[in-house]
Amino acid sequence: MFQWDLVCEKKSLNQAIATFFFIGVTLGSVLFGYLSDRFGRRRILLLAFAVTLFFGTMTAFSVSYLMFIVMRSLCGVGLTGISIISLILAVEWTDVKHRTFCGTISGISWSVGYMVLAPLAYLIRSWHWLLLAVTSPCLLSIVIWWWLPESSRWLLTKKKVESAHSYLSRCARVNGKKDFHSRITMEILQESVITDESRNYFYWHLLKTSKLRRITLCSAAVWFGVSFTYYGITLNISGFSLDPYVTQFMFGAIEIPAKVCVYFVLDRIGRRHCQAWTLIATGFLIALNAYIPAGKERTEMQSCNQLYTCTESIELEQNQ
Repeated sequence: MFQWDLVCEKKSLNQAIATFFFIGVTLGSVLFGYLSDRFGRRRILLLAFAVTLFFGTMTAFSVSYLMFIVMRSLCGVGLTGISIISLILAVEWTDVKHRTFCGTISGISWSVGYMVLAPLAYLIRSWHWLLLAVTSPCLLSIVIWWWLPESSRWLLTKKKVESAHSYLSRCARVNGKKDFHSRITMEILQESVITDESRNYFYWHLLKTSKLRRITLCSAAVWFGVSFTYYGITLNISGFSLDPYVTQFMFGAIEIPAKVCVYFVLDRIGRRHCQAWTLIATGFLIALNAYIPAGKERTEMQSCNQLYTCTESIELEQNQ
């Protein structure tokens, strides 16, 4: 950021870019979560792609620091929409038996993207072109979007039985379920539709009952701890006194075995035990890290922390 003289006494403005980005992420999680429930997963996912593509491109062409942080924040809004809606859409089209596998594949995709960013940033040293490069996959996503089905679960909650049956029929045809029409008829789907016309939920319903309040507050506390640790480590790549590109690649690579491990143990020991013990292990390693001298050993311990933190985030995805 030498272009805007963000050095010396202005160095804090450079570090504040991540803060503004995550403000956009927070707003996007609230906004797109509600919009996807209100107007459907598919069309709001397209909106998220368009928002990310537009504001990501505008960020690359920023002519001032103020324009950069505003565009970057709005890009964060769209990126959160993509993350939330794509996961929801995948889970709602997956049966319970394969839901853990679906979540694991989604998590590994994140890690692969994290790894790819390292050589990409090494080859493209201009931040303008790098931002355009990492934003360009949204164009491909918009093309693929035309083949994405709407969530049949969402369609049924909105009493759009014919559309739900059409998507389910297509899914059955692709999976070779020839007896679908004899087993799942329009009448059966009609009976499964919620008859209560007044059911319209919002965020405050998460605090309506004591059980919901407990689950919501516990989940919020866990997510805060996980995010605080995960991004506190990954956003401080330059603080490890190693090549930042190699460190970036390593942080993405060590997540993959952790997420594969989650896939094999999650259904065997359960969500709660898996969640609890990985949180305990993470806390222990972070505390132990404080007593290790700075240098190679400290770097290795930070990598272990990253592995456990990534495991936690995948486990939380399984609970959604």
